[in-house]
Amino acid sequence: MACLFKKRFLVMGLSAMLALPLQAEEPSQNQGPDRNSAQAHSPADSREIIWLSPSERATVLAEMRQFVVASQAILQGVLDENWQTVEDAAREVGVRQMRQTPPGLRDKLPEGFMRLGPKVHRGFENIADEASGLADKTVVLQKLADLQQHCISCHASWQFKARP
Repeated sequence: MACLFKKRFLVMGLSAMLALPLQAEEPSQNQGPDRNSAQAHSPADSREIIWLSPSERATVLAEMRQFVVASQAILQGVLDENWQTVEDAAREVGVRQMRQTPPGLRDKLPEGFMRLGPKVHRGFENIADEASGLADKTVVLQKLADLQQHCISCHASWQFKARP
């Protein structure tokens, strides 16, 4: 019973963490990202602004929300030992999703973001591969935990704003 409680607590905690917003309040100045400090405790938002059209911004944010949905499905699938759910959720946001990014949008994203994005998509592919192979809970959870570090880095570094 205690083990089940710990698993449920882990799912709820990770789900809450994933729900953190990518864009905070309007920054008072743009000093560039400080990747070594927690932005949540700073009143000024110093993340780099990525300017996009409203539809491009919506596309990027929708993709990130899909990462959150997939992460929750992966966690629930691991808890339920439903490896098909884990594989399907991870593949949905893996390389297939990366290939759907419009080329014009890719051209507007900074180099650092473009290096991080493929790591996230490939990370989900690695989770899907593990789910369809050995299906080791510990390995899947470690891969997801490692993947979340990329999400944290991205959210600490950039914010998306729409040009009118």
